Amino acid sequence: MDSERGKLLKVFDVLDSLEHNVRVEGEDSNDWPEKGVDIAVFLQEGHASISPSEYDLIPSDAMHGCHPTLVVCVGRQDDVEERIKQAANHLAPTHCGGTTKTVVFWVATWDSGAWWRHSGSFKGTTPWLVVIHGGKGQLSLP
Repeated sequence: MDSERGKLLKVFDVLDSLEHNVRVEGEDSNDWPEKGVDIAVFLQEGHASISPSEYDLIPSDAMHGCHPTLVVCVGRQDDVEERIKQAANHLAPTHCGGTTKTVVFWVATWDSGAWWRHSGSFKGTTPWLVVIHGGKGQLSLP
């Protein structure tokens, strides 16, 4: 369990670092990021100190197997409910259910109603919400 916590803390550190780098580069936080795919590409292009093979990522074209941690990127123009559904599908027994234990939603926008409509799909996991240029906290489950 300590190694899973360590990996989660590493993911949090990477996301915090990426946010800092964006601020340092002078990009307006109101303009970045537009879409979750932009965030995911930023993670995959080596801007992170962890390899994409250490966690699962949505959205992503690449599948590196199933990992204990899933990072779900939601940009301002994304359909939050669709991203939540994609994460729920990832947790299905026919996909990575049983392996993925932690889900981190790294978001520029959020929809609490959509979360509550689909939160039952996340039982058995620890879901986290990390708001870009905001805070982080554990999401409640029914």
